[in-house]
Amino acid sequence: MPQEDITRLVAQITDKHPFYGRWVFEYVYPGYFAYHLNRSQLSIFFTPDHTTKDVIDIQVDRDGQVIDTGEAPFTKRTAENLFNAVKPWLEKYDA
Repeated sequence: MPQEDITRLVAQITDKHPFYGRWVFEYVYPGYFAYHLNRSQLSIFFTPDHTTKDVIDIQVDRDGQVIDTGEAPFTKRTAENLFNAVKPWLEKYDA
């Protein structure tokens, strides 16, 4: 994915969904995005850059240990679609 597309997605998510409940969005490094649970060592990492067709890979990390991996449907690379693909994971792990 070209850097300008990643930059666009980061800007849009930061504008529209910088927080979701107690979750805080962060652009970790090129191509990798995360939501971190406030006051917790729980993070959900995802990337629209290294996806297979119609799927996004998701990794849940607690204290540096991967506790869950999975996939979510993801078709068009827009910030709204990306957030909606990750949102069920944010809800599942909102402890």
